[in-house]
Amino acid sequence: MDRSVMTRVRVYLVLGAILVLIAPMGWAQSVTTGSVSGIVLLPDGSATAGATVVLEGPALVTGQRTVVSDATGKFAFLSVPPGTYTVTTSLASFNTDKVENVVVNAGSSIALTVDLSIAASTGEIIVTSEAPIVDTRSSTIATTFNDQLLAVMPTSRESFYDLTLTAPGMSSVGRDESWLPSPSAYGSAANENIFLVNGVNATNPRGAPWGSLVQVNYDTVEQVKVLSLGSQAEYGSFSGAAVDVLTKSGSNEFHGSAAYYTMIGSAGNNATTNFGDDWLWADPNDVLTTVPKDSWEANATLGGPILKDKLWFYAGYSHRESETDTPLWIPLALGESDLYDIKLTGEFGGAHRLWLGYHYEDNWSGNVTWGASWDPTMYYDSPVTNDTWQAEYQWVISDTNLLGVKYLGFQTDQNPTIPATVGHPGYVNWWKWIGGRAVGVNGDFPYIEAQKSKRDTFQADFTHYAEDWAGSHEIKFGAQYTTAEGNWMGGYFQNYTNFTYPYGWGYTRDYMNNAWWSCDYTWCVAPNDTVAFYNQKDTRHAWLNVRQSEGLGFFVDDQWVVSDRITLNLGLRYDDMTADYGKGKIYEYFDSPSDVNNPVTLRDTAAYDVYAFTTWSPRIGIAWDLTGDDRTVLRAHVGRYYAPLSVEALRRLGPDMGTYTHETYMYWFPWDEIDQNGNSSIDPDEVVWATRQIYGMEPAYLRSTEELDASWRLTVADGTSSPYTDQFNISIQHQLAKDLAIEASYIYKITTDFLILEPYDIASGRGYQWESRPYTPWTGYETEIWSIIVEDFNGDGVIDGTDALYPGDNAHRAWRAANVSEWNGQDVNRTYNGLQLVLNKRYSNRWQGNFAINYTQTDGFFPRVVDQNWYIDGPLTMDTPFGSTYNHFQNNISGPALMTPEWMLKLAGSYTIPVIETDLGFRLRYDSGRAIFAMDNNLGPFYASWMGPYDPATTLVSPGWGNNLIAIDPDHPDWMPSTTILDLSLNKRIALGEWGGLTVAVDGLNILNEDAASSVGYTGSDYGQVNSIVLPRTFRLDLKLDF
Repeated sequence: MDRSVMTRVRVYLVLGAILVLIAPMGWAQSVTTGSVSGIVLLPDGSATAGATVVLEGPALVTGQRTVVSDATGKFAFLSVPPGTYTVTTSLASFNTDKVENVVVNAGSSIALTVDLSIAASTGEIIVTSEAPIVDTRSSTIATTFNDQLLAVMPTSRESFYDLTLTAPGMSSVGRDESWLPSPSAYGSAANENIFLVNGVNATNPRGAPWGSLVQVNYDTVEQVKVLSLGSQAEYGSFSGAAVDVLTKSGSNEFHGSAAYYTMIGSAGNNATTNFGDDWLWADPNDVLTTVPKDSWEANATLGGPILKDKLWFYAGYSHRESETDTPLWIPLALGESDLYDIKLTGEFGGAHRLWLGYHYEDNWSGNVTWGASWDPTMYYDSPVTNDTWQAEYQWVISDTNLLGVKYLGFQTDQNPTIPATVGHPGYVNWWKWIGGRAVGVNGDFPYIEAQKSKRDTFQADFTHYAEDWAGSHEIKFGAQYTTAEGNWMGGYFQNYTNFTYPYGWGYTRDYMNNAWWSCDYTWCVAPNDTVAFYNQKDTRHAWLNVRQSEGLGFFVDDQWVVSDRITLNLGLRYDDMTADYGKGKIYEYFDSPSDVNNPVTLRDTAAYDVYAFTTWSPRIGIAWDLTGDDRTVLRAHVGRYYAPLSVEALRRLGPDMGTYTHETYMYWFPWDEIDQNGNSSIDPDEVVWATRQIYGMEPAYLRSTEELDASWRLTVADGTSSPYTDQFNISIQHQLAKDLAIEASYIYKITTDFLILEPYDIASGRGYQWESRPYTPWTGYETEIWSIIVEDFNGDGVIDGTDALYPGDNAHRAWRAANVSEWNGQDVNRTYNGLQLVLNKRYSNRWQGNFAINYTQTDGFFPRVVDQNWYIDGPLTMDTPFGSTYNHFQNNISGPALMTPEWMLKLAGSYTIPVIETDLGFRLRYDSGRAIFAMDNNLGPFYASWMGPYDPATTLVSPGWGNNLIAIDPDHPDWMPSTTILDLSLNKRIALGEWGGLTVAVDGLNILNEDAASSVGYTGSDYGQVNSIVLPRTFRLDLKLDF
């Protein structure tokens, strides 16, 4: 069936589910509410019907809800918004029972036992107690940050990312303040996460490593939930962590705030070249610290009733500006952001609840570049706008039946510009003889890189509470359809760019003079005592690649209360996921760089189907109240989780790119002119100097002109399926005291069926056979290197050099995505074994907080050959192949995980200091350091046509992409030193009577001025070279008026 027809069928199915849900099967994305249920008992222990139970709290539109206990004494409040409640139970002839401080979080299931006492004849007595802190019905292990803690805990005010790193089991992926904010969750890759706003998927369509394209105003956040262990089947499309940000709503009283946040003083100086281990080093002339120079934010919120008990509103606005000094890059990185939010919440007819929200943001980033050591003229500015709509409707059909519908849609438009101060594109050297850095000199920034992305998600679910079959059941069915486009506009502002490199593979004078191409004849590349450079000028049309993903899924969850002490949490979900190229565009050449944001279409490009996965995910959990008093619970869960399928599984180049002109110009530099320090070797600074001279220099000659096809088509091997993780965890939680609980957990995860990029022979459709030979890389570690076994690929009856060139020739070799679960007789998987201890304190007696310690052992296959300063799975992440050669597997089947320390310690909370009544907020994050694996990226020699006859004993044969190899024993890597970051805050609220209050706070971030390395080199020439360190100490002043 045509994919477009299938899409329409999916939409019709989901709309049908949303409208009628006659056959309630389905799929939804996350839980944004909780439930409160219980049983009413008489003094003799028997259950009683007819008791009136009232749930009261400011989060309810009407202020309260009322139910009556049934014939078995049971009652239930479904779909309770997060907040703090009081449950009051009354029955004639008995004292009124009141349970206070009932804290409901998203996804929590609060179970209460109400014991009524006989009323005295002298009048009514109210018996008051507090709700337990232990949830005895859930088998989920999650971390929730409520508004009470968010108000006093020091953070960078990034509601998605910075808070996530405070949760147990979460470790940073990428350097601080990087463009890859998604964490590693219990050893999972960053692409395995999902980000939600009010329970609906808001993840960047490109993939979770890039977070969400929806920024959230920190002062509008009600609650942040981080979930990664034991989730219900309602949570889908993730195998790492689900991070859900819930925003505030209005109430029956007018409330608001006006706030100003500003950096005070200068950032601390944590520059260092002493990193605690001999293998780590830095150039003393390099500046490694990203230094915030200035930042401030003005923020305002207002909420209240439009119609009391019927309709509320809540609005927010934030304006932010920042200036940051980044390592090596001379201009300050600039940022501005305006966020606008409006939310309407209503309840109608007592049974219908609706809220609508609109979010708009206008962001601008200035002085952005792709290389820290590039010339100051080589930058671009990036305005980005985002429109987000949300809606949620609930129909309370009865006390035991609830229907819900959700929608979130956003559209993001990025429109980059360049100042064009030089008037021509610069000259770029990405890798050759420049000391592990990239160089861009003497010109304007050339690259166009603009996201034109959107996502639409529709969800529907139906909840039924039943008590008539072997206990009580809270059964939930749901359906969800999501479509996303991670569209990519690319090309060059000036219609062409320059790639400039020194010629040859040796950089000494002797090598160059003795090279076959260095001579004084007319056919030579360059004369003796000359250094040759070549400039590749690529001229091409700008383009828009439409990369789209779709998902249709169904789920069912049953929280089955078997008895007063045992609850089973049963779930099953089905998903249908696709990722394809849609119809894109090729644009006319620009008359000027400013035409980039108003391009003229030359032609449309063809669509192309790529991935299609179907998955089933069973999940089983148990919660056992061991003591029967709601104080001690044993939890266990086993389930299967599939990684989300995003458009980053597709290359940015599409299958219908058209042709471009590729010209190669040769330039000659006299040796004595370029060897400025006279050491008979070409050093990185001398390469940069020569590159800077190319503009305006007459080329020695034009070596070649070609018209090349830029199209790139990815296929998928038959039988390929989605990677998955099987998870098991068991824990015991015990209430130590009022509002204080401790939980100890064991976590096991195993992941397999990774997606890799496999080369294959176009004529036969078969993958290549490989053979190995002994090899000693630059580390001295004795290992094996792999080469393709050359066959008679051209069918002429002879195996020779022509056949040896076939695997590296695009005309004869193609690429396909495939699963890998076995290589060279070894299982290919990754395992996580972890112990976790968490202490949770609900606010009382002046303090609140979360304490967590994690010990981890990991082992297996990781994308170490792609990059070790981020951790992303996939066959083509950032156009970098993974699995494209057997050398990617050598020494890479075992060893500890990327970005996953063995030990982590997290502490977050607050203490109200007596007498001065000031809140001391604190946050401590410690990790013992991550593993680094030495890599060899200078393999060879690989056979080339100029080498003469093919000799398999002296040369290698490669598919020509991704020739890297781990060059050590993977079970004994180097470990980076530990990192300790302590944040402190002092918050004092001054009461202003009827005007509300004024809060004055001072936040200190990285108060100890930690100087640990955050990014490090891992290849031969730059192994151990530190490229950046953690952000230095900064202070912020907060002034907030609330009313």
